Amino acid sequence: NQLRERFIDGYSRYFVIKVNEKIIATTSTKAEHPLFAVSGGLIVDENYRGKNIGKLLTYTLIKTLQQEGKASYSFISDENTASLRMIEGVGYKLLGKTGKLIANLLSGEE
Repeated sequence: NQLRERFIDGYSRYFVIKVNEKIIATTSTKAEHPLFAVSGGLIVDENYRGKNIGKLLTYTLIKTLQQEGKASYSFISDENTASLRMIEGVGYKLLGKTGKLIANLLSGEE
């Protein structure tokens, strides 16, 4: 129901590539505003990696948002070097770096 509400509200959308009715790649917007969107969640089936499918899907998403007059932002971990290379290849510019918040709530550690 929540996913359906996000579609209806225009809060997020998914871009999907299928081969023989099987989803082999997907990416999405995680939040949309009239001026910008947060995109991410790229997943490519391991049998189709290294074929620029993720790059094509990400490029299509970014171009669609640009045509709508929206800026696009994505948050990627420094450790995800493959995604960092890919997004730079489609025109993203690195704006900055962030840290990763890790908490072990079950052990009581802070």
